[in-house]
Amino acid sequence: MGHIRLEKKVNKKIGIFLRKIRTEQGLTGTDVANILHISQQQISRYERGISNISLGMLFYLLTALNVNIHSLFHYLIDEFDE
Repeated sequence: MGHIRLEKKVNKKIGIFLRKIRTEQGLTGTDVANILHISQQQISRYERGISNISLGMLFYLLTALNVNIHSLFHYLIDEFDE
């Protein structure tokens, strides 16, 4: 699998994870955007895997959602083990 293709796949999986956590907590994209002081459109781009998310922003987002970063990595490992 090429580097670019793998990166897009990882972005997509991270987005699915973020949307799942957000909705489980009963938050809207706007709620999360307001917490992080970014646009709702940017949250949507992260969740759809369209935009790359920096490690810093990812950590900040997971902290805001009260999610341990290990949960994300376990999710990704399970997804890519298939």
